[in-house]
Amino acid sequence: MPKWNSALPIRSGVLRVLIDDPRPLRLAEIAAHPASVGFPARHPTMHTLLGVPIWVQDQVFGNLYLSDKQGAAEFSDEDEDTVVGLLAAAGVAIGNARSFDDARRRERWLGAAAQVLPQPPSMSSKVHG
Repeated sequence: MPKWNSALPIRSGVLRVLIDDPRPLRLAEIAAHPASVGFPARHPTMHTLLGVPIWVQDQVFGNLYLSDKQGAAEFSDEDEDTVVGLLAAAGVAIGNARSFDDARRRERWLGAAAQVLPQPPSMSSKVHG
């Protein structure tokens, strides 16, 4: 089994294209793209690419990169549509998880604040007092 390069991808070259212009990117040959800068030592050989941004609300959360489609020379319109749809659902799920986490954090903060802050007088004590 080959030893793979464990370094994180450098945000340059073809990867940078999707970061700078967050729209699906489909390439029949990565090396033929004008932004291609080659691969680092020990990087697996890759030819075709489908890169798609993951949107959470109005911000890019990250990108999914697929390479070397099996069973076909390159990625198709249908592949792109499928991945875009899958990542749209993932973006909604990530956004919902963030909202839930924010609500739980606020709930814990309010609970802690209620325990340490003096309680305001109740309205009934002012009316009947």
